[in-house]
Amino acid sequence: MPIEVSWHPDLPNVIWYRFSRNWNWDEFRRAFERSLELAAERPDQIYDVMSDLSNAPTPPPGFGLSHVYSVLRRAPANHGLTVVITNNRFIQTMVGVARRVYPDLRYRFDSASTMEEAWQLITQKRLAMAS
Repeated sequence: MPIEVSWHPDLPNVIWYRFSRNWNWDEFRRAFERSLELAAERPDQIYDVMSDLSNAPTPPPGFGLSHVYSVLRRAPANHGLTVVITNNRFIQTMVGVARRVYPDLRYRFDSASTMEEAWQLITQKRLAMAS
């Protein structure tokens, strides 16, 4: 499978997308549908998403921002933060652009270079929501 989606085995309430080298936007939409199924298992709990693109150096052709926005705007009420894990500067820049172009994503979408950094962003967001 080009994109695997599951609960993270070690991090609580984190849905983990693992991207292979070759994936396309239809597979991305199917992966999102799978994440909706997982989120529905825990409707009373806030969940966050880590999208690990470290093995997928470039996104597929097409306007990625519109694909990402089309799924994120359908995220359920218990969605917290989606963090894209990548060292690719282009993807990191596109995440920043998305946060400016789509203001409703500003606090729900971010990027990190490592899983540890992604977990730190999620933890900070969870603490801010609790206070």
